[in-house]
Amino acid sequence: MFPSYQEDKPLNHLLENKIKVKHAPPTPYIQRLSDLAYDLEEDWGEELAKKWFKNVFERSNKENNAELKLKRISTYLNGHNKRTERWKNFLEKQDIKTKGDIYIFSNPAYGSLKIGSTSKSPEKRSESLYTTGVPARFEIEYERFTFDIDGAEKYIKKKLDKVRANKGREFFDLPLAEAIGRVSHLITEHELKIYDRFKDFERGIKSTLFD
Repeated sequence: MFPSYQEDKPLNHLLENKIKVKHAPPTPYIQRLSDLAYDLEEDWGEELAKKWFKNVFERSNKENNAELKLKRISTYLNGHNKRTERWKNFLEKQDIKTKGDIYIFSNPAYGSLKIGSTSKSPEKRSESLYTTGVPARFEIEYERFTFDIDGAEKYIKKKLDKVRANKGREFFDLPLAEAIGRVSHLITEHELKIYDRFKDFERGIKSTLFD
């Protein structure tokens, strides 16, 4: 997910897997970064959140003490929160309302990969598929949060149509590593296309931090 960053003292793997801080207890600055990273991904999706978070981290981390670092983050958030509201309004006007995860499941009973989406959790989705007619559990091979699961899933299935095992099913015939790479790329591509439309929508409104 998010790359690791270094503070004044080395902090290995500060943020990973939806930003869970490994230090106990985390400093207020590290906790604030953790909360911020999670919120960014929840609102903007992984790819854009990485960009915003890297920007905030690098600028706030230049300060000499934790109080100033926190103040920097608060200053940035004033601009970010206003832009996030514009972003949410834009998504609503585009009828983009469903957040969730795109997943890739494997199953030893099948030779194909299942690629789909869920607004709950991949774990719950996998469990729901394990019925009396299914000989083995589906294993979660990949999951990624997106702010538009309906659009992302439709885009992915359109692009992967040639390797679809059955036109009426969510199963695809391609190696796992290739599937993960292509699905990840297609989610990013879909999200960035929406963001480009948002920038056109936002034209004339200046943002001091995120452009």
